[in-house]
Amino acid sequence: MRSVVAAVVVCVVSTFARADNISPWSTTCGTWTANNGSTTIGPASSINTSVPGFGGNYGVLFNPTGCTGPAGPAGPAGPAGPPGATGPQGPPGMNGATGPAGPAGPQGPKGDPGAPGQPGTTLTSTQLKFLNPDHALALGSALSQPAWLEKGERYSVSGGFGFGFDGTSSTATAIGLTGVMRLTPTLHPYNAAAFGGVAYEPSLGLWGGRMGARIGW
Repeated sequence: MRSVVAAVVVCVVSTFARADNISPWSTTCGTWTANNGSTTIGPASSINTSVPGFGGNYGVLFNPTGCTGPAGPAGPAGPAGPPGATGPQGPPGMNGATGPAGPAGPQGPKGDPGAPGQPGTTLTSTQLKFLNPDHALALGSALSQPAWLEKGERYSVSGGFGFGFDGTSSTATAIGLTGVMRLTPTLHPYNAAAFGGVAYEPSLGLWGGRMGARIGW
């Protein structure tokens, strides 16, 4: 703890002067008082001794009470006092940024089997036939009937049957036609022809087709 001792010195200055030779008496601090033996002017920060009726010799008193000099240099710092009591806890701060992901932990134990799923939809006998490849095999075989043009021919049609067998007792049969048409004269520098075909599998009502062109020279 630092003790500060302040001393206030009151200085009283008294002087005698002839009347009206100095006026007014003013100060920025303290007070002036004038007395000629019968009349007193002040105390005040500014007095006028030239007023009528204030004559003869008079005394002047200056009271410097309230006048403060310039601040002195700061004294040395006192010793640190004992720590104060701990204050209340402040509000929580904002959440920090998310840190990097840690390494993967060990694999957990195997869980219990799940409940059985709902039974699937039962296919009809017709739908099951669509899953049997023998019908597609028969349709493809009927579409692949060969067709060609002999010398001097402009059109040609070939037909036949296609069969499919999936290795069981199920078999399928399809019928197909393929036609060829020459597009250029016989003695032309190059030969161009177009062809097309169609096939039908009656047990499931399946059908298919193909078309294309050929050029030779």
